[in-house]
This record gives sequence, structure tokens and C-alpha cells, in this order.
Amino acid sequence: MTPAARIRRKLLENIPLVQHMGVQRIDLTERGFEIAASLAPNVNDKGTGFGGSLAAFATLAGWGMTSVLAEELEVDVFDVVVSESELKYLAPVAADFMALCPWPESELTARFKERLQQKGRARLQLEVWIRSEGQEALQLKGSYVAFKRST
Repeated sequence: MTPAARIRRKLLENIPLVQHMGVQRIDLTERGFEIAASLAPNVNDKGTGFGGSLAAFATLAGWGMTSVLAEELEVDVFDVVVSESELKYLAPVAADFMALCPWPESELTARFKERLQQKGRARLQLEVWIRSEGQEALQLKGSYVAFKRST
């Protein structure tokens, strides 16, 4: 099973809200971790993307990227949480959209993996973008923490 498929299954099985959010695709590409979604189940009273839904998708994309990077270490038992996030709503979303968490710089990734292996806990600063119809609509800057669960 691919890393994206494992994360997709984990999201669908463990976060019930995801099953109702119109997810069309969860994928890992050369651009990064992507979640494509339908506007219809995420619409607000104005007919555009509901801010809470957009925030949830952005948060999930960062969570997915952090999970993929932690899984690469073959650490069997770990948790990923978002510890801080800052959102900027840049434009309304009037069509289907995508959350994209670009691959972090290799130096940040290496430091994250090294710390997770050595300390059992590591923090990663990520940016996530919501894009719709070729326009950036939301930016999330977030801090994600991966750690080994105590058994």
C-alpha cells in the first residue's frame, strides 16, 4: 500500500468528519501532499467554501505530510498532532478545491527525521495552501509534532 493510501485509510477510519467532506482524492505527488475536494458539502450560506471546512482540509494536508515523513522512518507507533496554526483567508472558494502541503526543504526534513529517531519527538513547520480555479484562497502556517506513543 502506498504512503498516500495508508494515510487516506487512516483519515477515513479515524476522523469521521472526513467521510462527509467530499474528498475526491488524497495523493502524494512531486508537489507534495494533496487533498482534492468538492465544494458542495463544504459550502457556506453565501455559496462559497465554508471557512471551517477549508481550515480542516488545510490542517489535514499538513497532518498528512507530517505522517508520511514519520512513516518513512518505519517507526511503527507514532502520533501526529497540529500544535499551532495561523490561517489567512485570501479569496473566496467558489468551485471544487485542493489543499496542498508542499514538500518541506530537505534540510528541514532531515532535521525532523533525525530528531524523531533520536528523541522520539519532532516538530515540523509547514505551509499549506488551498487553491481553487488556479487561485490561492487560503494559507495555513502550522507547527506539527510527531512523537512515539508510549505503549
